[in-house]
Amino acid sequence: MNKNLLNEPYPFSSSLQKNIQSSLVFGAFVFCFLYFLQPFGINNWQSDTKTLQLFGYGLVTTFCLFANYLIFSMLFPVWYSEKTWTVGKNIIFTTLVFFSIGLGNLLYSVSQGFLTFSLESFWFYQGLTLAVGIFPVVISTLLVYNLRLKAMVNEATQLNHAVHNDKQFGAETIHIPSQNKSEELNVNSQELLAIKAVENYIEVYANQEGKLNKTVLRNTLKNAEESLTGVKHINKCHRSYLVNLEKVKRFTGNAQGLTLNFGESIELSVPVSRAYVKTIKESLGKN
Repeated sequence: MNKNLLNEPYPFSSSLQKNIQSSLVFGAFVFCFLYFLQPFGINNWQSDTKTLQLFGYGLVTTFCLFANYLIFSMLFPVWYSEKTWTVGKNIIFTTLVFFSIGLGNLLYSVSQGFLTFSLESFWFYQGLTLAVGIFPVVISTLLVYNLRLKAMVNEATQLNHAVHNDKQFGAETIHIPSQNKSEELNVNSQELLAIKAVENYIEVYANQEGKLNKTVLRNTLKNAEESLTGVKHINKCHRSYLVNLEKVKRFTGNAQGLTLNFGESIELSVPVSRAYVKTIKESLGKN
C-alpha cells in the first residue's frame, strides 16, 4: 500500500450522536449476522435463550465500539482529532476496535459458560476477529476514501468554475458591530476576507496591504451575520464562518471535505460545509 495514501486526510466525525448511531448499527449487524447465518457452529447450539444470548453479542459489540470512541477522544484528543485524521489512523483505530470487540465477546462467552478463559481462547478470539475484520476494514476504508475524495474534488471543481477571479468589484465600507461599543469595526469590502466564531467572540480577518490581519470582537457570529444581511457577497460557508465570496481565489477538496482560500500570499483556509455549497454556488452565479 502506498505510504502517501496512509497519510491522506480521511472523513472523521466527532459527533456524539453519530457515534452512538454507528455503534448501535454495528451491534445490530453483529446480532443479525449471528442470528440469521448462524456461523461458527451456532446452528448446532440448542438453548431456550439462544436468541437472547446472541443479542448479548450485539450489545457487547455496541458497548465496545462506543467505549473506544469515548476513550480515544478523552485520553488522546490530539491523535484522535479531525485535523490529523488520516487513512492510516482510521485503519489502526478500527483494527484496535476489532480487538476490543474480540476481547469483549470472549469475556461474554466465558460469562455465559460457553468456554473457560485461557491464553489459547484469548488468541483464538483475537485471531478470529482479526481474520473476519481486517480485510473489510481496509477495503471499506479505501472505498470510502476514494468515493469521498472523488465527490469533494468534483464539488471543488464546480465551485472554481463559478469563481470570478478577474472581475472587479466596487469598494464599500462594511460595519461589523461588537457588544463592546468601543470595539466596533469598519472595514473595506476589498479587504474583508472572513469572520470566524470563537465561543463568545468573533475573529475578523482582513487582507491589509498583502498581510493577514485579525481583529477580535466580542460578539456572536449570528449577530454579525444579521448585521451584514444587506451585503450580498458575505455568505455563511460553515457553522463557524462567514466569508467574503468576492475575495475567494480557489476551492479545494479532499476526503474530509471542502476548503476555500484567498490566494497563495494569504495563509488562511476556511472549511466549507456541504450544507452551504448550494447557496454558495447560487451567490457566485449572481456576482
